[in-house]
Amino acid sequence: MTVARAQPRMWQAIRCLRQFTIGDIVATAEVSHDYARKYVRVLVLSGRIKPCDGRWVLDHDTGPRTPRMVPGVAGLQREPTVTLKKSEYARALACVRACQGMLEPEREITALRRGAR
Repeated sequence: MTVARAQPRMWQAIRCLRQFTIGDIVATAEVSHDYARKYVRVLVLSGRIKPCDGRWVLDHDTGPRTPRMVPGVAGLQREPTVTLKKSEYARALACVRACQGMLEPEREITALRRGAR
């Protein structure tokens, strides 16, 4: 499947499911696990989804227009640069690590909070 078709399928699956795991996106959108994980990571950093009880939750539905990853560009196309506070950065970092399969989202956030004290 081409990138042009994969990203809209993943976004549509996320919008329909509202709460999901990476595996749900892989099964629903028929994409690879690694590609789904990268897309979720970008959506976390852009504030569209957040972790909740070991799953991901759509937090900011921007409508049917697909947020797209652009090769060689950090983040999503047409997204402004965002300056994060230290606490927001820690949460975003926790989400990214969870996307990379290092830990579950809530466990990673707890671990970061303990280290930040």
